[in-house]
Amino acid sequence: MCVVQLLNTKYQLFLVSVYVEPTNDMNNTLNHLELFLKGHANKHIIIGGDFNGWHTAWGSNISNKRGRNVHDIIMSNDLVVFNDGKLPTFETVTHGTSRSSFIDLTMASANISNKIDGWQVNMNACPSSEHNAIDFRLKLNNDTLHRKKEIYDLQIQH
Repeated sequence: MCVVQLLNTKYQLFLVSVYVEPTNDMNNTLNHLELFLKGHANKHIIIGGDFNGWHTAWGSNISNKRGRNVHDIIMSNDLVVFNDGKLPTFETVTHGTSRSSFIDLTMASANISNKIDGWQVNMNACPSSEHNAIDFRLKLNNDTLHRKKEIYDLQIQH
């Protein structure tokens, strides 16, 4: 998990990038995300990441334990999910069989979610990746953001 803080005269915005391992969350990333969200309640936060979890709330046909855990974090922290389940965020071929899923999520705190516009899966931006790119616009009414000198890297090494 990596967090970048952007500031201007109106906004303090946190951009959070998350990767959770497919099999088990060995780095406790979901716990770190939950702690970050609780410690930054009422802040403007946008989260994007590979959560490796399935849930019907963001387009999966089924919900698994990881997806339910992520959904619990979303609900308990008043986050808005932008995934619409129309196009997969992950596509691959394994042993000759095509697979796709909706494991890459974009979400934001409710207090800035109305500033996100045009969210879409871009299937052409990264042709060499199994993950499809996500495009959206952040509309801040011509306000200029600058990056604060501190960058929060919450990746835990074991």
